[in-house]
Amino acid sequence: MRRVRRSLVGVVLRAGALCSGFLWAAFLGAAFLCSGFLCSGAAAQETVAAWPQLREGASARYRTTSVVRAEAEPPAGADARVLQDLRVHTEETHTVVAVDADGTAELRIERSRVHGTMAGGALRRPVAFDTAAEGRMHPVAKGVVDLFRAASVVRVDRTGAVLSVRKVRDDGELADADDHERDTQQFAFVYAPALPIRVGGTWRPARGVHECEAGGCVELATQNELAAADPETLTVATVATDGEPGAEDDADAKHRVTRTLTLSREDGLVVAMRAGGTSRGDGIARTVSTELVRAEPAAPGRAGR
Repeated sequence: MRRVRRSLVGVVLRAGALCSGFLWAAFLGAAFLCSGFLCSGAAAQETVAAWPQLREGASARYRTTSVVRAEAEPPAGADARVLQDLRVHTEETHTVVAVDADGTAELRIERSRVHGTMAGGALRRPVAFDTAAEGRMHPVAKGVVDLFRAASVVRVDRTGAVLSVRKVRDDGELADADDHERDTQQFAFVYAPALPIRVGGTWRPARGVHECEAGGCVELATQNELAAADPETLTVATVATDGEPGAEDDADAKHRVTRTLTLSREDGLVVAMRAGGTSRGDGIARTVSTELVRAEPAAPGRAGR
């Protein structure tokens, strides 16, 4: 674990005063439950020799759900006090608008609807919000919606490293690249392992998941595993902790993040992602979860394996 200057904080997590630090960017973000980890004997022996690459022209629609909850840790025998409860749902489209000769891709993310509820903090009562509804929106909720709703252009190289993220301004022009947004968006991508790799193989990514709180940010020890492979998809399971990811018991870890992400082998886009995290500190326990699932098939086209 090492201290870092910039944080990999999901947009949803930065929306409230009490924030946990991992993303999923929300983005970010499944339909692969236990069955996603169970392979036939033949599949379990598969060796993956080529990692999925984003294919120019590929496009998919997604639905996402993100939940952030913070509670004051109570004395023994007392009930916890809820400090923040934020639930956000989005409907969004991811489109690969270009792929360079070296495999660097440009991905545009647009959200057509943001809705949810929020409670706690300075709010006297729960507040609902929906960009599809008419009427004025609570100013606190509007701040959350504005963080989510802005379209963005993401550049990612063929190894899965996010190179830049630029928000689309109201006038349609691109804002300057933001390192913080880049680190946030990285959670929705997988750093490719050294190839070939078998199902069950593990690797440490070039950069670990980041977790942030009032005192600063830490980079968690992060381990990926190729959990499943079939002709259409690859599934990667991730564990990040300030303990040891491979340890059977890391109950003493202050931060722990898990993620399961399924990639399309045809177009390189995410098929589904589910992530969750817990953190403890300063008398506050935080839990975060996010789920992203593809709402319809990606645009047809030639496979780009």
